Amino acid sequence: YAEADLGSSSSDIWLMSSPLINVGAGAHRVQFDWSHRDVSFSDDTLVVYAEDVATRTRDTLLVLEGSAFDDPGASFNAPGNFINEKISLPTRLNGQLIQVFFKGIADFGDPLYINDVSVEKVPSCYEPDSISAANVTQTTADLSWVADSRNSGTSFEISYDITPAAPGQGTRQLVSGTSTTITGLQASSTYAAYVREICAPGDTSFWHGPVTFNTLCAAYSLPFSENFDGQSWVADDQDFS
Repeated sequence: YAEADLGSSSSDIWLMSSPLINVGAGAHRVQFDWSHRDVSFSDDTLVVYAEDVATRTRDTLLVLEGSAFDDPGASFNAPGNFINEKISLPTRLNGQLIQVFFKGIADFGDPLYINDVSVEKVPSCYEPDSISAANVTQTTADLSWVADSRNSGTSFEISYDITPAAPGQGTRQLVSGTSTTITGLQASSTYAAYVREICAPGDTSFWHGPVTFNTLCAAYSLPFSENFDGQSWVADDQDFS
């Protein structure tokens, strides 16, 4: 990821630009991930805009500030889980040479992180959102997600594997509906799962995810013993000695 130090002053501007991009015919969008912690004493801002290189005219795509500019889990020196944005480009930019700019306006706040920037055609089959894992055991986990309302189908495909796992890697499974239980997992392991929608034969969305989760530890078989050799203890109660 790219990082901008928005805590450096109350007036610095950090600017990151894409290379020149030829946008073809049809609808296109900008997609990227960002992370930033909002703090009460700061008024950090992120502005994303696209510029027509020939005319040097700009279209503002997104402005984030205040409570909207907050990624839960982000800290002073590390990004959180990242928040994904998908923003349609104005139709006037179709067929034009463009650049996309990310402008971070500093106000003594926390760092801004930008990752996985892409400019792509708007798909005819939109990807699901908000994949999550719950009720994780040693060998099973419940997955759920939110279908995009612009799609009319109910068919999905999930993929999951022990991390690191790319979309489509590992076990793949077709699902009808927006939730399923996966089984046969390995205990004491970290998994990554993805989901995509199948709108029609040959028309499938991009993968969404991952959601990562840890399966529970395997139970020990008897007899079990522990002599604590080489271990150190820290008392956290006044009555413990």
